Amino acid sequence: MVNQDDHHIISAIDSREVTDVQKWLQEYPNLKVVSRDGSNIYKLAIELANPNIIQVSDRFHLIKGLSETIRDEIKKILPRQIILDEVTIILSKNSIKERYKKTKEDINNGEKISIACKNNSIDIRTFKKLLSFNDIELIEYFSKDKYKEKRQTNIDRKNNDIKQVKELYNKGYSFSAISKHTGFDWRTVKKYVNLDKPLTIESLKRDRENICSPYQDKINEFIINKVKTKDIFIEIQKLGYKGKYGTLKNYVSGLKKNGQLKYKKILSRKDLLRLLYTPLKDNTKLSRDMLKIVYEKYNLVKKLIELMLEFKGILLKSKSEKALFAWFNKAEKLNIDGVNSFLKGCNNDMSAIINSLRYQYSNGVVEASVNKIKLIKRIMHGRCKFDLLISKTLRLEFL
Repeated sequence: MVNQDDHHIISAIDSREVTDVQKWLQEYPNLKVVSRDGSNIYKLAIELANPNIIQVSDRFHLIKGLSETIRDEIKKILPRQIILDEVTIILSKNSIKERYKKTKEDINNGEKISIACKNNSIDIRTFKKLLSFNDIELIEYFSKDKYKEKRQTNIDRKNNDIKQVKELYNKGYSFSAISKHTGFDWRTVKKYVNLDKPLTIESLKRDRENICSPYQDKINEFIINKVKTKDIFIEIQKLGYKGKYGTLKNYVSGLKKNGQLKYKKILSRKDLLRLLYTPLKDNTKLSRDMLKIVYEKYNLVKKLIELMLEFKGILLKSKSEKALFAWFNKAEKLNIDGVNSFLKGCNNDMSAIINSLRYQYSNGVVEASVNKIKLIKRIMHGRCKFDLLISKTLRLEFL
């Protein structure tokens, strides 16, 4: 029990039983107003001790109770990751020849070589090497793909091996005999014999799971926003990436070469739920446009959040009894189990809730005193009885 005027602790009780609290309160016949939480035990004990005491329901506990109810209902509706939009971006794919020409033009226009290379996404060492080539060498360099030629050479060699194996098999050789003759493992021989078509570059492509794959949507978003690879590396490390920088660099390079990027605009549910406690302008991870998309997809979420914000506005700003009753009618029409349970509890304590609009009293001073008592209890290491705890608390209040 704390005095609202001077914030001093008056007394305390180590029981939540109605009869104990009633007797304790009867020791203070001068009590006129009591601010409390929504506990039915305290409500009944105060009425039995002195029905003339004005009971005021604490606004913080009311808002906390509704916010927890709304939060639980929203969690039933929304997934952890809310997909706002799926975006596809076509990247402009300039060949090495086009980038080389554009870099030369920029240098001729007075741009520094390092800046021109950076602006056109060409390595300065590659550019200087190309500058040293004559016209014939440039034509050869731009017209060939050395990696593709090498791959094709290996594929042609393998197709000749397959042809040889099939010819031997058609002559009646067994798998083991072909294996001895060619030096291939018998399982390889069996695989070659069962192949229907010649091998090509496209048929040998394999979809491999990369350590960067779980972060592809985020990486795509960074690429679209022209974030440097080293900065992408730092950001996805925060998300749990354990790979090396070189692995990420190759992965980003492959995505860019593909020429088409897809990513999902995602909003975390916890970022939306912050709206129940903090204003939109203070929520850096939630914009008005994001909120609009969520509201369009999930109309019930919009109603629940608006219900919460309206209730908070009535208790803390307008303090209008008429608006409070209108809010109760609006909430009842939603017919949501969690909200209905909250409304039922409010209806059982309506007079105290109305008094919370009429009076400025709150439980703030009590909550601060509870922290003070907990500190004293910890200093005592919990080894002494309740009577000593209260004696020490009241003695400190006196001092």
